[in-house]
Amino acid sequence: MSAAPDLGELGDALTWSGLGEYAGCFDPLEPRQAVWRANLNAAPTRLRPLVEFFLLNQAVSTDRLSEPIRAGLIPLAEAGLIETRGHDLALAEGLVILPVFGRWVICHPPRIDPRFYLGDDTVALLARLTPLAGGSCLDLCAGPGALALHAAGVARRVTAVEKDPSSACLARLNASLNRLSARIEVLEGDLYDPVAGRRFDTVVANPPLLPLPDGLGSLPLGDGGADGLAFTRAILEGLADALTPGGVGLMIGAGLGDGRALLGLESLARAGGGRLDLTVSLLSHRALDEAGAFWAALTHTVGLALGKPPALVQEAYRRHLTKVGASSLCHLFVHARLGRGLVDVIDLASAHAGETWRWRSAEVRGDG
Repeated sequence: MSAAPDLGELGDALTWSGLGEYAGCFDPLEPRQAVWRANLNAAPTRLRPLVEFFLLNQAVSTDRLSEPIRAGLIPLAEAGLIETRGHDLALAEGLVILPVFGRWVICHPPRIDPRFYLGDDTVALLARLTPLAGGSCLDLCAGPGALALHAAGVARRVTAVEKDPSSACLARLNASLNRLSARIEVLEGDLYDPVAGRRFDTVVANPPLLPLPDGLGSLPLGDGGADGLAFTRAILEGLADALTPGGVGLMIGAGLGDGRALLGLESLARAGGGRLDLTVSLLSHRALDEAGAFWAALTHTVGLALGKPPALVQEAYRRHLTKVGASSLCHLFVHARLGRGLVDVIDLASAHAGETWRWRSAEVRGDG
């Protein structure tokens, strides 16, 4: 009797199919289903069922899938991640499988209130992530494990910590999908609790970062406290005890600003307790102008996630921004290492006007 296929066989089959190359034709900072759907007819006929099934979360007849793909779905079915829609199959819970910097990641596509999160900020941090080669890496707030998967290609050993049990389970499946279970351990718990007393060469985190005014409730995902930096500070507070000598902490964040500066910069410096040197790169300021699209998107997203009327959410933000003197949301990247409490600021906001997480200006000029 032949052995049951492991999940790595699905990753092999997806790699062989060329689905990753097709998805890579689109902006990696904008993994949007609407773009894939609009360009579905541009995909070769043999790839369209895979785009529909793995990228668009559409139901597909099994006779449109190759035998290696069908066999690779068995471990997902055993994990409860395949559902039947009529006579067709689909990924359960709205999940997709995305190619992300050379790894296959089971996650939710960008949407309002995703539980298994992979978004523009994740991809932006992946582009900056440089774990110590051959070292140990800790991924905090790991979600479905995209950062851990990337780090495992460089680091000797990766530990991913995730508070939500379902997300932790998905991170383990993603490690199996990419044949990395031997190099990635996934632990359930809150920040440093599951790894107390251990030290790592690299600590990486994509923490919750949406600012949320007091009194609105708590977002199930993405709640960064009143200024957006609550989890970033909590990670910095424990970082010195989690780093090896020469170790580095890398994290992405967002906080309220006045359109020129990050209002919470001093709080990040204090969080290190005088034991960390920080380089804070300010990537952009998105104006929280009530007539602007960013204001509308933020308040609409928060309102839907909390089940609150738009007018109530907007009034809460209006009062809160006035109280703290904020007019923008500042997106940032933090590089931390053991030191004496020094803080360097790299202000790139003017170069990225109108953008959010990009590492380059949207306009590219040649030198002639």
